[in-house]
Amino acid sequence: MASESIVLDVDFCRSHFPNLANGWVYMENAGGSYVPQSVIDHTVQFMSQSRSQPYPHHKSGALANERLKDGETRLAAMLGVDRKQLVLGANTTVNFYVLAQALRAKMDVGDEVIVTNQDHEANIGCWRQLSKSGIVVREWQVDTATGLLSL
Repeated sequence: MASESIVLDVDFCRSHFPNLANGWVYMENAGGSYVPQSVIDHTVQFMSQSRSQPYPHHKSGALANERLKDGETRLAAMLGVDRKQLVLGANTTVNFYVLAQALRAKMDVGDEVIVTNQDHEANIGCWRQLSKSGIVVREWQVDTATGLLSL
């Protein structure tokens, strides 16, 4: 079976991101991520039609609930998992903090966690905090010559 090369249509991809219309490439972190027009459109719809708690007590809440469930269903399908397996949270920083705190309850003094020195603070700060509970936090150093983590 011959493998085919897939060519990324960069112009097509860029056309979906209004912030990239000026021809610049922005090398920012996750907090500065740009979103495609479809996300902007859905955000405008959400903010103007269903910005309320997702409870069915009123029209706006029922619509918010419906949209939330639809989004979870679509995301689960995209990831190939059951919707009940999804855990959505406010942002990466909060999600990792909650995860680290949940795991801390299962860890013993002297247990170890490994982080890298190339991760964003949102990914490692919560793990480093575990050292206050006697958890050993080791830092895996990136090879500055290659940019790789060596085993």
